[in-house]
Amino acid sequence: MSFASLPAFNEAHPPFADSIDVMPPIRTESGTVGTVIVEPIDFDLVHDPAYPWEKMPTATPREREARDQVRNNQRAEVAQYIVSRERLWELAQRLQFAERLEVEVTHTQGIETTHEETETRTRTEVIGLTLGLELSGNLFSPGGGGKAAAARLFKGARAQTSAEFTYELTNELQFQKMDSQTYRRETSITTRTEYAAQAVYYVWQLSEALQLSRKRTDSEISPVSDIVAATGFTWTDKLSYAPPPEVAQ
Repeated sequence: MSFASLPAFNEAHPPFADSIDVMPPIRTESGTVGTVIVEPIDFDLVHDPAYPWEKMPTATPREREARDQVRNNQRAEVAQYIVSRERLWELAQRLQFAERLEVEVTHTQGIETTHEETETRTRTEVIGLTLGLELSGNLFSPGGGGKAAAARLFKGARAQTSAEFTYELTNELQFQKMDSQTYRRETSITTRTEYAAQAVYYVWQLSEALQLSRKRTDSEISPVSDIVAATGFTWTDKLSYAPPPEVAQ
């Protein structure tokens, strides 16, 4: 199936099956929840592997000059960074039983991460750590960014954080308290469900992704980092069918 043939994302529900003879798509297209633009004034808050100036040594004048050159190159070559949040439906399971049966069904929730301390960090820290963003204030508290200090000492360079940075991130990307477990280490959730005979069950899961992209001054956009997350929300679509009639011998 080509990408162009994928159904559009519908926040209300996944695609519904209407024929036992036609397999549903494995996913929908992504729907954009919101985007936030990081302007050059906030570039010191972005850890871009293409411009690793904050990790460079500064013990000697030559080292500081080399570090400053990389930092200046970032500002000369990058117009802005884009933080986007998208959602999509993914087909997690396809179930069918010959008889009425109660079975255990398992789906995953959370993010795949190499950060072992994910469980002890706040959602703000997890997102910032994984995407490479220095998030001042509380990402999930409207106005938190405005109450945070507008400047941060960053290895000799002062990051002039715009007062609305985290406030916009919260509101434009529509983060809510219910998103808490979405940004924890991936876990398995098992439930017991009763299924009827002569029916196919398509289990859909709502997934989402946060992506940090780099837009260069020539308008080229390329990914920097992302977080792919499985939410705890699933939708089971039931399609009943009649078995083919028996052929008389």
